[in-house]
Amino acid sequence: MPAVRLCAVRASTAARAFYGRLEFEQLDVSDPGPVWYLGRPTNRDAPAVTR
Repeated sequence: MPAVRLCAVRASTAARAFYGRLEFEQLDVSDPGPVWYLGRPTNRDAPAVTR
């Protein structure tokens, strides 16, 4: 598996901070609604996660 992706409710700033510490980056999606889409590569040497 090259990457891990998830979504978190935008109102949960604690969740965003937690996943940020785990190096998850916000993914660019059209019309994300009330959630953040986040991802990170499973190989830390890999480039940033893309769509």
